[in-house]
Amino acid sequence: MKKLSENRTAALAILIIVALLAVPVLGGLRLSLAKRSAAREFSKTVCTPDRHGNDLYSDTDKLILTAQSMLEEGKKLAGSEPAYDIKQRAERLEKAISNTQNAKKAIVRYESCEALISEARQFYNSMRGNTSDTLDMYLADVNSQESRIERVYRLAYSAYADKLEDITSGFPAELIASLYGIGGGR
Repeated sequence: MKKLSENRTAALAILIIVALLAVPVLGGLRLSLAKRSAAREFSKTVCTPDRHGNDLYSDTDKLILTAQSMLEEGKKLAGSEPAYDIKQRAERLEKAISNTQNAKKAIVRYESCEALISEARQFYNSMRGNTSDTLDMYLADVNSQESRIERVYRLAYSAYADKLEDITSGFPAELIASLYGIGGGR
């Protein structure tokens, strides 16, 4: 049997295999590090309190409290036997509240906050005229908090999304990013 150094075909095959494995592994590591860096930059920006002491977490905590109050009021209005769609919307709103509360990373918190706002509106809409002034007030509060969150944090999130798009665009970065689940649109 020939030594590997004497068998050119085997050596070439091993070299090709190593090269094919190195590109996605090293590329994935590089993309992952770049994504984490972009997320840290976003976090640094949105977790720095403004002159009133507010940051992404305090603003989303207010939204969570409003959504919880909206849910409680809606359940009271729906009664002990709510319609199926109201019950489903209530469950989805509860899940969105929980997801936002449990989001520790700033990026996840921001994205789950967007989902929470959507679920709160859909819950309100499912009430179909079975509303109260209190429930209307909670919806107005959700809309107001959404406006503040968008105004204050959207630019930082857009910068994060742009950075992700930059690092994952082109070949082979796009392919490697899809292998590792890195990237994402707006």
